Amino acid sequence: MKANFAHLVLAMMLSLSHSGEANGFCVSPYVMIAGKCYNFHQDMQTWGRAEMVCAREGGALASVLTNDQYNGLLSHINANYAGTYWTSGASRGGRWIWVANGNPMATQWWGANRVPPANAGNCAYFCSFTLRYWSKSCTNSLRFICEKDAMVIQEPDNEQEEPEFEFPIPQ
Repeated sequence: MKANFAHLVLAMMLSLSHSGEANGFCVSPYVMIAGKCYNFHQDMQTWGRAEMVCAREGGALASVLTNDQYNGLLSHINANYAGTYWTSGASRGGRWIWVANGNPMATQWWGANRVPPANAGNCAYFCSFTLRYWSKSCTNSLRFICEKDAMVIQEPDNEQEEPEFEFPIPQ
């Protein structure tokens, strides 16, 4: 039984995606990009259903707040599974926001170098071919990107003894 536990712990450790940032990890299938964890779903869902899937995973549809996130996400998509993906961007109250956190969407990454009218019922998606956001009805089905915070492993307090773990080595 102890050997099985050691194999399970080892398998869990190998499935972690480590960032360049200290102590940040993502659990597979999530990958670390710009300090956040992302899961690139290849199944097609409406925006609302995609939002529900992400919530069930403990996250939300992806919001892109920094240049590092924008460049990292598009690079990862193009390197692995190019195409179009729902984000958390949607028109609300006549403006474009990241629904996951309420922040306004940056204007510089929209296709055709313009922000489209914020028509009710439209949502934003990434297109890896144009490297831009575009909008369409939220009822269309696309692949989608879920995002959640990286797991952080706390370093032990110097005043406390480090816990001891004994993992049996399979023979």
